[in-house]
Amino acid sequence: MLEKASKLKRLMELCYDKRPEKALEGIFMAGLKAVDPERAVRKYVWRKRDQLFVEDSSYSLNRFKRILLIGAGKGTKLIACSGRE
Repeated sequence: MLEKASKLKRLMELCYDKRPEKALEGIFMAGLKAVDPERAVRKYVWRKRDQLFVEDSSYSLNRFKRILLIGAGKGTKLIACSGRE
């Protein structure tokens, strides 16, 4: 929650900057960062030893020989690559 408050404070500072182009650049960059597929995957999918965590669920990797990622759309390759270790 503290992180969100800090981000909001920074956004408000950008909006009240005397140079509108600086505020617009900051808002634009924040938007790009928010929709970064690699960042989203790393936030919700991670591995710790032989456990794979996907948000609130965990899976024992010892039960599988391999894991296949299936996707469709423009961001699929980037998202799949960010999930590899």
